[in-house]
Amino acid sequence: MGSFSWNEEFSVGVHCLDTDHDLLFGLINQLESAFDGSPEDHHNICSILNAIVDYTDYHFAREETLMAACAFPHLQEHLHSHDTIRRELSVHAARVREGLEKIDPQQLFLFLSQAFLDHLKDEDKKYQPFMVPQMETVLQANEAFVRRQSHVDITLIEND
Repeated sequence: MGSFSWNEEFSVGVHCLDTDHDLLFGLINQLESAFDGSPEDHHNICSILNAIVDYTDYHFAREETLMAACAFPHLQEHLHSHDTIRRELSVHAARVREGLEKIDPQQLFLFLSQAFLDHLKDEDKKYQPFMVPQMETVLQANEAFVRRQSHVDITLIEND
């Protein structure tokens, strides 16, 4: 599939969200590398995919909080898009947990590229004109969001 490489073209103008997106790209790259290893790497693949699921939930919750704080007018459509990605990601994760023979790595990476890259370019960019002019509100909402979070296991996130 080829690695995900973060660049400024993907920026939504909000540092914490850009960082989340970059971290998700890194996790997807880790997953791809794990598939290139031996078939005995099932546990490692499951761990990385679980980290993708967990960090996606964290990121979507943060993004939804910030969109609500800025009164983003297309919030409901965006929530629907997040729900769709969560549901599909959950199905892929369940298949991986059942065993590697149950999945096609190319199909998984195609899903991930469409789910994350297309969503970022087609959906996330829509909130940029609402958030950037309200950066003080965004920063306050993010600070409150981070305080509310108890713990997110990001031990597998190591960006190069």
